[in-house]
Order: sequence, then structure tokens, then C-alpha cells
Amino acid sequence: MKGVLTSFLLMAFLLSGFTNARGQGTPEYLVYAGGGYSTLHYQPVAGNKSFLNGGGLVGVGFNYIINKSFAVGVGLEASFYSATTKASNSVPDGVVLSGLTCTVSYFKEQQQALFLDVPVMLQYRHSVNRHKFYVAAGVKIGVFPLLSKYSHKGAVLQIFQPESETVQESIAVSSFSDDFQMQMPVVTPSLEVGMRWRFNKNRRLYTGLYVDYGLQDIRKEKSDAPFVAYNRANPQASSIQNVVLTADKVTPFAVGAVFRFAFGPNETRGRSVSSPGITVSSRPANPSGSVSSANPTVKQPAKAKKSKKKPQ
Repeated sequence: MKGVLTSFLLMAFLLSGFTNARGQGTPEYLVYAGGGYSTLHYQPVAGNKSFLNGGGLVGVGFNYIINKSFAVGVGLEASFYSATTKASNSVPDGVVLSGLTCTVSYFKEQQQALFLDVPVMLQYRHSVNRHKFYVAAGVKIGVFPLLSKYSHKGAVLQIFQPESETVQESIAVSSFSDDFQMQMPVVTPSLEVGMRWRFNKNRRLYTGLYVDYGLQDIRKEKSDAPFVAYNRANPQASSIQNVVLTADKVTPFAVGAVFRFAFGPNETRGRSVSSPGITVSSRPANPSGSVSSANPTVKQPAKAKKSKKKPQ
């Protein structure tokens, strides 16, 4: 955890030095939260995965505004994902019981995952009056798992002959819960689009829609054991595996809305302020490399020449 925070602060320092060295860009600090459909995507070996899975994110970060059209954003974000699988009279995949058929009923398993992300985004902006439309694209790098668990609410296994509907065994499986190990880092591509509303020169509000589409399996290892372990000698000792470990692949996926409160100095630099008869230039550097005064150049209005009258 200490290494994650150190990396984040180091990245912030390097970006700050880069933009200040070029004489461009201003930092914009962010506090944000969002949520929506946020789930662990997988194909269960038994039953069907529910689509009613909520989650969200909360974080802090900063944008370095390079110019009026582009900015680079880095943050520290906690992302929460959940998933649920239910089965009723379902035949599990890959279960071989030597001439017998097995069905799983009253089955429900829930999974939850929470990990720390470092989002790195490139943002394009387009002015709309005093506000800005923006599109941001990049990646979220999962660097530290905070929570990864599953809970099983019990199930009923029914064993019968394939050609007969007579149940030979009806086995109640007790509930259980445990943690599953996640591998880090996890890189998730991300896209966001929305509006930046300017309240005044120091405060802005971002309202946007985001999509996070994971391509990498977040599990450290996959279980090759069959979903149902049937004990012929003692059927009541039969057991089932959990869904999240027996699935082929588990990836994060999220679609939702995000709100970012931004504050920082005015992003416009190097402007010239003029008044009648006086022009003030605030250019930060002398291109010729010669030493010049740090005070801004002030041009005074030219004095009118007095005309001398010849004596009559």
C-alpha cells in the first residue's frame, strides 16, 4: 500500500515538473464519485448470471491542462464490482457421474471485488460557450486488492437416471463463503465522455458517462475441479465448487455516471491586459536568452508637443 501511494506521488511530481518546465499547463485538482452497472463478467458453469449488479467508484486526482484542447489526468481510485449467479434445476457443465444426471437448484452465489486503481487518461476538450465538452480515453491500472470474496447461500443437488425422472438422491449443500486471490496489476481500458461546467475561474464540475471494459482475468488461479463433487459412498458428503473459480475467465466491466468536482487556478496564462494608453505584457520569458527585468513592460502614452508661437 505504501508503494502504491509513493508511485502516485512520484507520478504527480514528474507531471508537475514537466508542465512547469515547459511553461505550459496548470494543475486542476479533482474529487469524484460515480456508479452504475458494475460487475464481474464471466460465463458460469451452472445457472445464469444476474444483470442486476451495482457498484461504483470514488477517488481523487488531478488534470494537467496542456493547452485549451488537451489535458492529462492521473488519479487514485477505489472501484467496487459485484456479481450474482442463480441456478434452478440447472445441469452443470462438465459434470460426469458415470451414467447419472445431476441438477442444481436453489443455488445462489454472490461475488464482490474492490481494488485500488491508478487511472491514466488523455482528455480532449472543446469549448461550448464558457463550458467545455470533453472525451477522455486511457487505462485504469489495478494495483492493490482491497476485497475479493464470494458467498454461497446453499443448494440442493438431485441425482437421477437420465432415462427416468425419478430422483435417486436429494442432497442439501450447506452455505459457505471464502476469499479468492486476485492478481495485480490489472489493466482495464476506459472511456469517458461528458461536459465540464465552469462556475467561476477556480471551480468546475464534470458530469460524464464512463465505460470500463476489462480484458484481463483478475483471478490469480483457476480451479480445474468439477463443479459438483458427488460422493457415491456417502451422498450427503457431496459438495459443490464456487462459480467464480470454475469459470473460464473473470473480467471487470462497468457502465455508469461520474461526477467530478474540480478546483484550481485559472487555466489561461500569458494574456495581455490593456487599458487606454497603457499596455501590460505578462510574457514569462525572454526568447533571446538575455537578462531582462522581471517587471512587466509598461508603455506610457506619448506626450503631445507644445507649439511655440512667434512674437508678433
